[in-house]
Amino acid sequence: MTYSMKYIFPMVKAFGQKGKSLPRKLLEDLTVSSSLEDLVNTLRMTHYDAELSQVAKPYSADNIELALREHMIRYHYNIMISTVDRLGTDLIFAYFRSHLSKNLKIVLRGKARELSQDKMLGLINLFSEELIGRRNIVVEAMAARDLSEAVDLLKDSEFGEECARAMIDYEQNKNINVFDAYLDKAYYLQIAKAFSALRKRRKACQGIVVRELDTYNILAILRGKSWGLTPSMIDGLIVHVAHGLSSDILDGLISAESVSDGISLLKGTYYSDSDNAASDEKDVVQGIERNYEKMVYREASKPFLRNAKSLGTVLGSVKLLEMEVRNLSKIAYAVENRTPKDLTLSSLTFLN
Repeated sequence: MTYSMKYIFPMVKAFGQKGKSLPRKLLEDLTVSSSLEDLVNTLRMTHYDAELSQVAKPYSADNIELALREHMIRYHYNIMISTVDRLGTDLIFAYFRSHLSKNLKIVLRGKARELSQDKMLGLINLFSEELIGRRNIVVEAMAARDLSEAVDLLKDSEFGEECARAMIDYEQNKNINVFDAYLDKAYYLQIAKAFSALRKRRKACQGIVVRELDTYNILAILRGKSWGLTPSMIDGLIVHVAHGLSSDILDGLISAESVSDGISLLKGTYYSDSDNAASDEKDVVQGIERNYEKMVYREASKPFLRNAKSLGTVLGSVKLLEMEVRNLSKIAYAVENRTPKDLTLSSLTFLN
């Protein structure tokens, strides 16, 4: 079976999923839903019906988001197991770990804040763990006596080494953000490893993967600076990838005196963000993150036009569904909080 033939079935699924994408006009109309019930009723006429039909009333934005994420996880898993090329499956599975990482962030933050197990269970959807037989590890971490024990229970997982490093940093500075930072690193390390294994076949998905890893590294550095992490701590968050930003640029960013100095070093690169007019460091980083997210999603749309019979199309469909679910989740929270339409629309990501 040729390389391109291996992707015929998942490619058909990918195009089918892209064809179900909700039009921008519908998303705009959803921002003025009169209530969460009105929002759910409209969305139940789309491909989200099966999951949203299981959400109990009274609706909440949290429960709606969990249902939307379950739909995304189901698609991600199904297209992963339909990809007959082993190395391709490894890359899609590396991306699947984002769902596992998201739940572990909630658990470790919850343990640091001494939240109850019931409270944490209400914030996560264990569907991704159930699909791959990993539910127990998350449940055990939630039931752990304290944060240290929860981290220890994760030691044999692909997140274990970075969680242990996060625990060391947390004990030094009590900055709860380090758990998110190191879990992100563990996740992107898996992507970089799977991407590297593709060797000559990287080109089909290189735009998506390299763009995502580069933006991760930049944001990890800028966030680390805004959190007050030391240069050595920030350096420990970097994930190197073939065809990505050079070590010289990354080292320069780490050595920069401030967030603004770091941003200035990116001028002339693909990642320049000259339109960011925010003055507060946190707002600057958030603005850059939004722009970079759109950059990655644009890359995700390109394989459908340029190289349809490829791993890039499969990965692109996963990323574009992720974008849609994020938009819908933001809309649900906006409707719940009666956020004005213009403010809601400004928070959404559109490619056209």
